[in-house]
Amino acid sequence: MKWVLVDKFDNIVHTVDLNKRYNLNEARKYFVNLKQMDEKEFNKLWKVVTEENYQLQLKLSLNNRQVEWWNDDNYLDIDR
Repeated sequence: MKWVLVDKFDNIVHTVDLNKRYNLNEARKYFVNLKQMDEKEFNKLWKVVTEENYQLQLKLSLNNRQVEWWNDDNYLDIDR
C-alpha cells in the first residue's frame, strides 16, 4: 500500500510503498523515523494518509471550491 507524507499545504512531500500489513500508526512511525523528529512535533507539521485517500480528498476539495471570479473585489474596473 502506498502512503504519502503531506505538508500543511496539502502537498505530497514523500511517498513510500509499504507492505499491506502496515496500518496508519506504523506508516506514521516510519515517517517520524525518516524525519528524525519527536512525534508531537511531527504531527504539528505533517499528516500521513494513503495515496488513495489523498486523491479522494484532493478531488473532493477541488469539487467543493467554486471560483466566482466576477464576485472578486480585487479586480480592476476600467469604467469606475
